[in-house]
Amino acid sequence: MGRLTEQEIELCKSLKRIISNVARRHDWPPEVIAGIISRESKFGILLDSNGKGDRGHGHGLMQIDDRSHAAFISKGTWRNAADNIEYGTAVLSDFHNYLESHTSLKGADLEAAAIASFNAGPGGVIKALPNWDAATTGKDYSSDVLVRAAALAPVFAGVDTMDTFKVVGHLLYKNGKQVPFRLSPDHGGFITPTLIVIHYTDTSELKSPLSWLTKKDDTEVSAHLIIDKNGEVYQLLPFNVRAYHAGVSEYDGRGSVNGFSIGIENVGTGDVWPDAQVEANRDVISALYDAYEIEDTVGHSSVSPGRKVDPGPNYPWDRVMTIPTETQPDPTKSAMVAGVGVIIAILRKWLGA
Repeated sequence: MGRLTEQEIELCKSLKRIISNVARRHDWPPEVIAGIISRESKFGILLDSNGKGDRGHGHGLMQIDDRSHAAFISKGTWRNAADNIEYGTAVLSDFHNYLESHTSLKGADLEAAAIASFNAGPGGVIKALPNWDAATTGKDYSSDVLVRAAALAPVFAGVDTMDTFKVVGHLLYKNGKQVPFRLSPDHGGFITPTLIVIHYTDTSELKSPLSWLTKKDDTEVSAHLIIDKNGEVYQLLPFNVRAYHAGVSEYDGRGSVNGFSIGIENVGTGDVWPDAQVEANRDVISALYDAYEIEDTVGHSSVSPGRKVDPGPNYPWDRVMTIPTETQPDPTKSAMVAGVGVIIAILRKWLGA
């Protein structure tokens, strides 16, 4: 592998927030994901004008192959950097889990073999064992990715700069700072949330809904959060306080959904969902799953069918709902959360460093 160019490093920096958030959700060091992107497309430098490579079969930054992932490619969201990296990292984790179940590989060996599988597939890697890279292009895929990852690790040294949402005391924080709070006067008693309900405001801008959601009047309408088109998030009530967002409603045989749900309003009419708003939905919902025993996330139309239509058929559920079934880190991959430490360990073993 040649030395990374300044252009690659700058492009990596521009994707730092996206890569860091995806890596956190899937429990991979962000520099490993960046190393794969560098190997696959040099952060987009190697792609043609249509965003493709590999004679037209590879799509986007992580070169998702249309011959193996036709359903994802057909959606067209592969062009979006966040979606492409999210999907590619999920595939990487699937390969890791498959190899863990079908081989005796563990620790650094398992991680390196999973990386090789991103190029050769787990079947090809298993056939090539114990030299998993023998099945890959150039016979050096995982070692090359890890060298690149080591070189890119300094980009991710300041991980606190990524957009990380966290719930503390039923209030939402972003990067350690509480999001803007505008108290709604319309609320009930305390609740234990187990459901998230997604809405849209049916307005084109933030000012109007932020005003009527925080103004005392006869409508008695409120929500816990409102997310603007640019991804800015405002909190209107603590998450353990009942908001009046669902009205007459039912979920799984239970009425009065307001009594056990968190309501999230999104500025817009439901026709177009800007990337920043989608990413904020995804990251906020992930934080809520971490903080509470959330059973499901649904649209307003699902709990009030026939009466409500929001968030509408264009709401990007496949992009938003990337919440793992287990919110606790997988102990079988605990070594990976050490970040660059695991890279150094693998490099020492397989590259003689």
